Amino acid sequence: MSRRAYVTLCLVFCLDLACNAALSHKQPPPELVVTNAHVLTMNPQQPSAEAMAIAGDRIVWVGSDDEARRRYPGASPLDLGGATVIPGIIDAHTHLLPLGESLIKVNLKDLPTESAIVERIGQKAATTPRGQWILGWGWDEGKWAAHYPTNVALSAVTPDHPVFLVGLHSFAGWANAEALEIAGVTKDTADPPNGQIIRDGAGTPTGILTNHAQALVTRHVPKLTLEQIKERLTLEEALRGYTQEAAYAEREERDKGSLEAGKLADFLVLSADITRLSPKEILELRAQRTYVGGKLVFQAPP
Repeated sequence: MSRRAYVTLCLVFCLDLACNAALSHKQPPPELVVTNAHVLTMNPQQPSAEAMAIAGDRIVWVGSDDEARRRYPGASPLDLGGATVIPGIIDAHTHLLPLGESLIKVNLKDLPTESAIVERIGQKAATTPRGQWILGWGWDEGKWAAHYPTNVALSAVTPDHPVFLVGLHSFAGWANAEALEIAGVTKDTADPPNGQIIRDGAGTPTGILTNHAQALVTRHVPKLTLEQIKERLTLEEALRGYTQEAAYAEREERDKGSLEAGKLADFLVLSADITRLSPKEILELRAQRTYVGGKLVFQAPP
C-alpha cells in the first residue's frame, strides 16, 4: 500500500469515528420547555431571555418564545405567565458589604505599570471632591517587590487628595504624600512590629508600607457608611454575588451560576419582577418555585 493510500485510509477512518461519536451524542429531546418568562440569565453574552429548554438535569437551549415554538413544536411548554426567573442562589459565604466596599475603590488589577496606575488615579481625582480620600486596590506588590514605585508621580496627580492603594495580595499599600502627612509618617517614624516603611537612600518614606505598617495610614481613613456602600452596589452586582461569583468561589462555575446551555437547570421562579422593586419591596420577595437539576423541589402554597 502506498503512503498516500495509507494516509487517505486513516483520514476516512477518523472521519467515520467522528461521525459516529456525533450521532451517539445527539442532544436528547427536552423534557421541559419553560416559556413566557422573564429570565435573568446572569450570562453576559445573553443577559435576558423568555424561554429555556431542559433535558435531564441540564439546560440545552435559551432564547425567545418564538424560537422555542419553532425548535420544539411537540413539547408541552411550562408557561410561567411572565414570571421572573433567576439562577439558583448559592450559599458560598458571600459578603455583600465587603463587595460594595471593593466597588467603591479604584480597580487597579492587571494594570501593568506605575504610569498606568497613576493615570487612572489622576482620572479619579479629577471627579473627586477636594480633600476626599481616594482608595484603590489590585496593584501587584508581589511582581513589583524587587522594585517598588515611589509616591512622587502619584502625589503629583493628587495634590489635593489623600490616596491609599492596597496591593493585590494585601501585603503592601501605596500612599501618596498627602496620606503620609495626615498619618504623620516621616523619616523619623519607626517601623511598627511586623511591618516596614520602605524608605529611599536618605531615609525618607517612599509611600510603600508593608504588612502591619499599612495601619499607620489606614487608621486615618474614614469608614464608609452603609448608605455609600448600598449606593454603589447595584442589584445586578448583588445577584451576581449570589450566583455567578458564588459558583466561582465553589469552583463550580462550569456547572452553576448562570442560565445557559450546558449548565445545570437550577433556577428560581420569583413572586415578582425583582428589577422593578424598591429595596423595601425586595425584602418581601419570595420564591414561588425552585427547580434543581430541572426537577421541581419546592412550590409555594397558593
